[in-house]
Amino acid sequence: MAENDPTEFVCPGCGSGYKVVRVKDDADLPHRLIHCRVCKQPLAAIDGEFVVKYFLVRRGKAKRQEKSSAGERGLGGTPSSS
Repeated sequence: MAENDPTEFVCPGCGSGYKVVRVKDDADLPHRLIHCRVCKQPLAAIDGEFVVKYFLVRRGKAKRQEKSSAGERGLGGTPSSS
């Protein structure tokens, strides 16, 4: 892959699609942990001497279950009949 040629990447955790660009590592750039914007799976931040930048282009389905999705449905249950 050439330095600035965007490539496709699919998150193995949720299937979200990313465009990925590699840029030359600069000592002044902060090195941070990178996570998928949908499922929070860790993603590689560097590739050898290159910093990897991810641009979300398609959301996948997060495998993490939201707290409110199952818990609140059971509380209200069925409407009472009068």
